[in-house]
This record gives sequence, structure tokens and C-alpha cells, in this order.
Amino acid sequence: MSEPLLALDNISVRYGGNSVSAVRDLSLSLAAGEILGLVGESGSGKTTVGYAILGHLGAGRVTTGAIRFSGRDLLAFGKAEWAKLRGREIGMVYQEPQSALNPAYTIGEQIAEGLRHHFGLGSAKARTRALDWIARVHLPEPAVIFRRFPHQLSGGQLQRAVIAMAFALEPRLVVMDEPTTGLDVTTQARILALVAGLCSSTGVALLYISHDLAVVAELCDRVMVLHRGRMVEEGRAREVLASPLHPYTQRLVASIPDLDRRRTLPQSSAPRDLQAPADEGCSYRARCQGAVADCASARGNTIERLGRRSARCWRSREVAPITPIDLPAPVERDNAPILLELRGVEKVYRSHGHATLACADISFDVKAGECVALVGESGSGKTTLARCVLGLETPNKGAIRLDGTALPARVHDRARSLRRRMQLVFQNPDGSLNGRRTIGETLRRPLLIHGRADSEKAADRIGCELMASVDLPTEYLDRYPHELSGGEKQRVAIARALACEPDLIVFDEPVSSLDVSVQSTILDLCRRLQASNIVSFLFITHDLGVVRQVADRALVMHLGRICHMGSVDSLFAPDAPPYVRELVASIPGRGAPNRDERNESRADQVAQEDPDGPDRAVRAR
Repeated sequence: MSEPLLALDNISVRYGGNSVSAVRDLSLSLAAGEILGLVGESGSGKTTVGYAILGHLGAGRVTTGAIRFSGRDLLAFGKAEWAKLRGREIGMVYQEPQSALNPAYTIGEQIAEGLRHHFGLGSAKARTRALDWIARVHLPEPAVIFRRFPHQLSGGQLQRAVIAMAFALEPRLVVMDEPTTGLDVTTQARILALVAGLCSSTGVALLYISHDLAVVAELCDRVMVLHRGRMVEEGRAREVLASPLHPYTQRLVASIPDLDRRRTLPQSSAPRDLQAPADEGCSYRARCQGAVADCASARGNTIERLGRRSARCWRSREVAPITPIDLPAPVERDNAPILLELRGVEKVYRSHGHATLACADISFDVKAGECVALVGESGSGKTTLARCVLGLETPNKGAIRLDGTALPARVHDRARSLRRRMQLVFQNPDGSLNGRRTIGETLRRPLLIHGRADSEKAADRIGCELMASVDLPTEYLDRYPHELSGGEKQRVAIARALACEPDLIVFDEPVSSLDVSVQSTILDLCRRLQASNIVSFLFITHDLGVVRQVADRALVMHLGRICHMGSVDSLFAPDAPPYVRELVASIPGRGAPNRDERNESRADQVAQEDPDGPDRAVRAR
């Protein structure tokens, strides 16, 4: 048997003076041309593994084990050797392309820079090859894209540009860290098809890091599941998704939003463990319904091998699989009063003599207690529409009414009592929570501003109630945002919105960047809040699985217009409009049954001109 291209042998990684390793005794191998998926929740150690392979651990260090690439010991490399290896032999594609690209340089210059540095090409030859790679990743009008700066491209286009930068240097291995997280399903499908095609045509090996098992099953040959830095299951990707062995993998799979019916997971008897036990036992036992005393011993760390698969669970054949619980269908609200009313809303952006239509003739209602989902690709205009509702953008035409009262176009012209009744939960809680304020101070501020509390003591008492309503311990009131996980920060953002006792909450992609298990708990929370508080939701998302779980009705936007309006069931009906059917067909896991068939079925799709033309980024937000 030939030596693998990449081999990790029992590596452990530790950061600073932390007594617990971020990665523990991990071994994996990757052959040339193979695609391996590395999955797990946030904090499972999967990104640390990618950084360890690239020698980019910063304050972290590999404490035990070995990393070998093409027979060479990477842990023995010096700075000069790493400089030659990175990019040229091992490429990296990050989750946020905006962070990987220099805003001061054009896309073409940034691709050509690596070609000049690693291949010694002159400017003309580097430009020619950069243009070729821009075309190979199916960006339209390569000469135009070459001259564009990062801010002038859409999210999907930026990710293609970063992929071109990585593959242009002809590496033998590419590490991709959540490259499609936050992208809409059709853009994600095109990126996955592009990556699969490039790996097939170039023979590059790929380590694909993700929290999305459906995406991994769509793209990868094999999958390894991590929990708290340890491998808990490994096998063929489709087999792991179809019949997971480890209880943790079972819960991840069960957390994937169901497209056919509303479901929730049975509540765990134990809270989510914020830190893995540092002993030799099973790291998942605090959350496992089937855990017994022996799981805390070395026996709990035993790896069982079943054919081509392995699982770190000695009771995998005994523990009952997790069965999701079906939820009732959405409540009919035909007789409910109308809370929010939009009629003929239009928004046009003008820049340098160029007018772009972001929203055109938008009309719909949101009833009291109803959740209306606003669905569409990036650039369809859904966030612009929500900003118009909240007064953060001024519509050029149309009317917006709340409880029959016309709302002033600008938020500064709206009375404080009106502003209180509509609140916003952003996609990224890191950007919406003040890092210098404790959680208690964050909740106290809206309570005092809007008069729900007349003193800080009263505000703190209500803050405790708000924390309980979003299933967070009151001890967190004294913590800062950086001391909380992503899901916990999003719960704080929801609690802050509830502090004002609003009638309407606008959610702008609130779960798109969260792993599936955390996403499931946030969706459960939204359903419970909607039922108990009689609050209405305008829920912006590109994920139709999320729509199924929370929405009563759905509006689909395309190029600034509503192209479909109806029940959630109507999205999946055979007679749905062509664009809606395309969205459904792009959902990972609903395509061809294996990687080769998927590549064949999408060969024509990848070759088509990208619908995100060069001017898409400024057409709508």
C-alpha cells in the first residue's frame, strides 16, 4: 500500500497555558486525489486541525504526535521551508473570503502575485494565467473581474476568487474551512460542484472542514466526525449520514432541518458540556442518553471497528438511536388581525449615475402571532426590504403600516414607542453585541431606555427573567460576549430584542453560521417564543429546511421581486415556480446518490455563466 499524501499520527494540540488539549490523540490519513470531510460542532477542534497542518497555530502548539506530508515531517519545518510549502503545495480556502483578500488590491493582482512569487513568472504571463483561472472557476467576463476590487463582488464571486487563488498554484492538498457557510443554497451548490470538478480535473487532495453533514455527504469520499478534539466516528460519507453509529453523530444528523415536516429533538437530560472531561473516558458522556459508569473509564475511549467504519463508542450497538419528535402543523391564522402591512414598496440605489432596483412593487401582510419567511439568494433584495421595514433604508415608493398606522420612512422620524415595537436580530451576534459590555449591561440598556425598568435593580431582575426565557443561566449576566459560544451569543441577541416587548422581530439569517445542533436549539427557542409571547416574526433566510421548521407562510424573492407567495408546503410542490424548484433542487443531500453521479448531473450547471454577473453586487443587498 502506497504512503498517504498526508498523515497525522496521534497529534494533540494545546493553546497557551490551557490544561485541556483542543485536539487529542487524533490520527488521519489522506490519499492523493481524495476528499476527506472533517465535521463537528463549533469548538470540536476541526479548524485547529487545519491550522496545525499549515503550521498556523499562533499561540497553540502540537504537544504530541507527528504530521507528515509527502513523507516529510512538517513539525520539523523552519520558516523558510514553510514559506515554500504554504500556497505552493498546501493551499487554504477560508470561511470568510473578505478576510483572505486585501481590499486595496484587485482580484487579478492578488491571484497573479502568488504566481509570480512561487513560479517566477513575469507580469504578462502571470496575468494570462490569472485570467485563465478566473475563467476556470466560472466567473463571468474574466477581464472585468481581474480589475475588480473585493468589495465590488458578491459573496459567491469572492469565494470563487479565493478558490482560484488556491488552485492556481497547483498545490497537492487544499484545506477548505467552512467555505460555503452563510452562502445561499444555489450559490453553495455551484461552489460544491466547482470544487468537485477542480479536484477531479487536477487530482488535488481536499480536506473539507464543515459543520454541515449534508454538504459533506454531497462532496466527500470519507468523513471524520470530531467531538471535543477527538475522533468519534469515521467512514464513507454517505454511510455515516445514512446510519450513524456514535450517539454524537446521530444527534448531528437528527439536527439537520427536515424538509418534509416540522420536527424537534428530545431534550437531553444533561446540559451541553462547555468543556470536555480531561480524563481518559468518553468526551460525549455528559450529553449521551445511553451513558453508563464505564463510559468514564478507559473503556469509554475504546474505538470499535465495523468493516470500513470505526466509532469511539463501546456501546454503539446498544444505545437506542435518537428519534426526532414530530410537531403539529402551523396554526391557522386566517382571522388574526394584520400587524404589518406593505403596499407597493420600492427601493432604488443610485451611484455614479447608475440606478439599481433593489426592491420592486413589494406587497404583503404579516398577521399577529405569525411567522413569515422571506426566502431568496444573496442579492435578491430581502435584507434591503427588511431594512426598509425597520426604517434603516428609505423606500422610494410605497407604504408601510404597523397596526394600520403609517410608519415614517426614516427610523429617526419614528416615535420611540414605534421603534420599541419592532426589533432586529442580526446574522452575526459578534457584530451586534458590544464586546466591552457584560451581558447584564447589554440587556439593561433597552430596559431603561424604553421604560420597562425604572432602576438598574429592576432592570437586572427583568434581565434574569429574559435569560431564563432563552435558556441561559443568570450567571452569564456577568460575562462578556467573548466568553460565550456562538449559539449562546445569539440567544443573548434574542433576549435583547425581547427586552423591549416588541410586536414584531425581524430575524436576518440568525442561524446560517451556526452548527446544526445549535441551530436546532435556536429554532426550538423561536417556536416557543412565538407561541408564548404572541410576537410576530419576519424571518429572513436562504435555508428552506429552516423555513419548514419555523414559518407559517413563505415569500420567495428573486432579483428584487416576490416571485412566489404561499404556504410552506407550496415551496415543495411539483407545480412550484421554476426558480423555487431550483432552490429546492440545490439543497445538499437531495441530489444524486453519489459523488460521481452528482458531478455528471451538474456538469452543465457548472459550465454555465455565473448568474451573479459583475454588477450583481450592487444590484441589491
